[in-house]
Amino acid sequence: DNNVKGMINIDHVVDVLFDKILEKFGKPSDFEPGDVLIFLSGSAQISVCVDKINSKAQKRNMPFVVAYPLYAQMPEKDKQDAKDPKHRTGFDKVTDGRHKYSRKIICCTNIAETSLTIDMIRFVIEGGHAKRATYDHSLRSKSLVESKVSLASARQRKGRAGRTAPGRCFYLYRSFAGMEEFDVPQILDTPVDELILYSLNVCGESIDDLGLMDCPDQKEIIAAKERLSDLGLIEIGDGESVSLTEDGKIACALSSIEPQGVRMILSARAPEMYCLYRAIKFAVILSCEENIFFSRESGANEDELLPSHDLGDHFLALDYFEKYEKQKKNLKQDIKSRRLRKWCKKMGLIFYVVDRLQSTVDQCYKELKKHDALAP
Repeated sequence: DNNVKGMINIDHVVDVLFDKILEKFGKPSDFEPGDVLIFLSGSAQISVCVDKINSKAQKRNMPFVVAYPLYAQMPEKDKQDAKDPKHRTGFDKVTDGRHKYSRKIICCTNIAETSLTIDMIRFVIEGGHAKRATYDHSLRSKSLVESKVSLASARQRKGRAGRTAPGRCFYLYRSFAGMEEFDVPQILDTPVDELILYSLNVCGESIDDLGLMDCPDQKEIIAAKERLSDLGLIEIGDGESVSLTEDGKIACALSSIEPQGVRMILSARAPEMYCLYRAIKFAVILSCEENIFFSRESGANEDELLPSHDLGDHFLALDYFEKYEKQKKNLKQDIKSRRLRKWCKKMGLIFYVVDRLQSTVDQCYKELKKHDALAP
């Protein structure tokens, strides 16, 4: 059990893949057809695992083995290629994909538990952990925490193997001890401010008026309404009735950005500020739940200087994001994706997270333009 401390050991995952699946069921005499689905915690782990699998396959002279990432932040085309049983070259063309014993390895998050069906999967490696967005209502702080999956999730993951033919599941843990029966309802791990804006936009009523089975505490709802009122996003009328202001409607359109970030963007439209586009980028970064940087691996040189910024990590992320923008602008369309992946890896950036940030920034700008809100 190499995952007893809570973090998935990527080297152990790769060893299980090669020793327990590719070697045992890959020989012509004992060959079992089918692809492999590996459940990991997040995009950073997945990127590292994909690189290690492809590298080890090349060293072992296994051109028929190719690994793909699959998680929510990826562009739709890359998701489709990862799921397509006929796409077997890898994103970086590591093989021609024509080998008789071709084996596609898909490294994924819990996106593949229920929302996707992937043909040809016959083997599952279940890591037992997932990153889940949590929210501390007392600190008003979001965090992306890696923790054990629930028993319900573990069963769903096992069920991915052999949906259309017999399959096998390899667990990276010895028992189900310590696992909750079910996941915490997502509504209880979501900022109440955002829930109120969403319910007002969709239903015309505040969340506490909807009679939900799972609902945040009333004290948290009252405090959230006061914050939204202070930000100018809602109006509290007589009898505690609540309605969206014009700025609140814009906040609903910019739902990927936290309410405080929306207020920053709207304030940045003032002529004397002259920083609207940069404010959008900064707000998107502040609202992003994932780190754009790869984590330092254990055994790395501790004396090696890490990048820093006098004003803190968020401004460091903004600097690197703007470097990414310049790099993307300077590349030709036909080679852009592959070159950007290599550039991000060299700079220590997670390509899909940064690329998703870029898409979100562009979408937010379009929404502001659509609502005629580029100027105050």
